[in-house]
Amino acid sequence: DRLAEQGAGSADLVIEDQDRDSLVATVGYQLAYRMGSWTPYLRLSLDSEMEDDPRDVTAYPRNLGSASSYRTSIEAPDGDVGRGEVGLSGSIGEQFAVHLAYRDTFSGGDVDGGQFVAQFEYRFGGGR
Repeated sequence: DRLAEQGAGSADLVIEDQDRDSLVATVGYQLAYRMGSWTPYLRLSLDSEMEDDPRDVTAYPRNLGSASSYRTSIEAPDGDVGRGEVGLSGSIGEQFAVHLAYRDTFSGGDVDGGQFVAQFEYRFGGGR
């Protein structure tokens, strides 16, 4: 959908609709070992963008109208992105579970970053 900025006066832009085709293939592997009620794991995967679809973006200053529009090309996204996760999942009694993990995304381009994840779960009804 079209986006029209507001609040910046003469710097407001209107950005026209954009379409992009994407087809992602993923291959991965997970290792896990259950130790009582706890399971440490390691997960690795590779996502490959099969379309590599660059796109053109049309924009124009809001106060001048579309007669002053311009086009700019946005390069195709990174073709391959690796993902890794190391974590620990477990139960505390019958009704509580904990999931702790570190996830990282890495590529040769601009898609990089990691995050820590903590999830706590309460099971209503007393168990699995």
